[in-house]
Amino acid sequence: MESVPAHRHCKVCGTPTPPEDPFCSPACTEKRASQVRQQRLYTLLFAALTIFIVLALFARV
Repeated sequence: MESVPAHRHCKVCGTPTPPEDPFCSPACTEKRASQVRQQRLYTLLFAALTIFIVLALFARV
């Protein structure tokens, strides 16, 4: 059997890349950065909403 050369897969689209490159292109690098920013924003909004609800419940007591 032939051995497969060392490689990784792009974290966005799954295209095989050299072992030292996590992304296959600058477009995938930017897309991943955008995904990370969006995920961070959603996490922040969820935390803020949770704090707001807890404070609103304690204000009624």
